[in-house]
Amino acid sequence: MTTPEDSSVNDTKRTITFRHKESNFHRVIYVDGVLGAISPAGQAHLSLYNSRQPIPDELAYSTAPDSDTVLELESKLDHGLDKEIHREIEISIVMNPPAVMELYNLLKEVMEGLARREGEGDSKVQSPEASNES
Repeated sequence: MTTPEDSSVNDTKRTITFRHKESNFHRVIYVDGVLGAISPAGQAHLSLYNSRQPIPDELAYSTAPDSDTVLELESKLDHGLDKEIHREIEISIVMNPPAVMELYNLLKEVMEGLARREGEGDSKVQSPEASNES
């Protein structure tokens, strides 16, 4: 049974501390964009990617006759380097709806902070509401 003394203790605010620790697999990645969809289980599936031109599969170099000294690039194999852009998917994340909302709110705050930082001039950064209106 609860006594009046017990209820006053329960009415006080408690503080819980969350400690953040990077996992052994933590890394920083550069992101140019994101692809996403809703999974059959009703979760958000987002794939973060960076864009780059293709890297040749191989390059051929000539060497000096009696050594391994590289003299010059013999041939650059054309793999459509000027016609393609590779999107390298760095990571995919699957999030439940509450986590999506938390990410949305964080990104909204970050966008607003970036817009304030850029000032009132010709800014590339727009708030989410402003980008939806255009």
